[in-house]
Amino acid sequence: MRTKPLIAALLLPVFCVLAPAAVSASQCEILRNQLNQVRSVTGNTAEIRRFSNALTRQTMNIRKVRGDLQRYGCSSGSIVFFGGNNKAACNQLQASLADMEENRRALESQRQALQGNLTSGSQERRRILAALRDNDCDGFVRDASFVTPQPVEKEKEESEFFTRIPSPGGGTAGDLRTMCVRTCDGAFFPISSNASTADFQRDSAICNRMCPAAETRLYYHSLTGSESSDMVSATTGEPYRALPSAFAYRNRMPGEKPICGCGSDSAGFSTIDADRDSSEHPKIEAGLRPIIETKPKEPAATPVTAASQATVPERPYDPANSRVRVVGPQFLPNAPSGLQPGNAPADGQ
Repeated sequence: MRTKPLIAALLLPVFCVLAPAAVSASQCEILRNQLNQVRSVTGNTAEIRRFSNALTRQTMNIRKVRGDLQRYGCSSGSIVFFGGNNKAACNQLQASLADMEENRRALESQRQALQGNLTSGSQERRRILAALRDNDCDGFVRDASFVTPQPVEKEKEESEFFTRIPSPGGGTAGDLRTMCVRTCDGAFFPISSNASTADFQRDSAICNRMCPAAETRLYYHSLTGSESSDMVSATTGEPYRALPSAFAYRNRMPGEKPICGCGSDSAGFSTIDADRDSSEHPKIEAGLRPIIETKPKEPAATPVTAASQATVPERPYDPANSRVRVVGPQFLPNAPSGLQPGNAPADGQ
């Protein structure tokens, strides 16, 4: 009879161990599902890229319409004129310009909303990853799109911080590309290819030296499976698209002075457009820009000079010296004296 209490006493420690393990496994599963949901909502960066491309094209169309307004005398750049010979064309251009500017504001608002979702999704992802780590969930790193580095203790050296940062998209050492980003307008250029996390400190210093007159940050992305627009910060892990000035350089008019520069060393500064695939461009520009053709100028008439009006003197005609070959009968040859053409003798005379 004492066997059952003995068995119960032996199994009690086993239950104490298995019960928390079951709860932990269930919690890990919940956290993994939450991570997948966050990624499905905020992970589609292609939407932001499409809106950025549409904004660029809409800005170019607006620039063309403004040029037409000046060309047809509808405006002088900042002042709009009403009436005139091209009143109908000017009214049509003004209406198209208003539609395009309204559409550009809508595109900018939608892109900012997507970027806000991406930022909030990144923060939620960090929270879930921290919970997965705290619950000792096996394999939580494999379920994450990338692991955000933990805050570095103040007493740690800066070099130790850079070695802790993993690559986005599962990149390994030696398959990263580092990018120097100018925070004022979002312009960027490459620093190193086939880099590793150990190169971040060196590339960050190079980035600062190449653009000393502006604030710069080092970003990076994997060479396999990601683009320059998918890069993340080497210090915070924040995506480039979450930067308030991301892709702002694309909205600059041709010839317009940049809002910032790299200084005397900025001669080689250029940007990389990772979104050149025209198949991803949405047809969302408002209105069609009217095509107005002007007649080409007619060529000026050739001026008449005194030399062109000079006449050639006539020469007397001498039949004996004529070299023109006569073909056919010769009419009225050697007519007798007294006969004139028109009064020839009748037959039998």
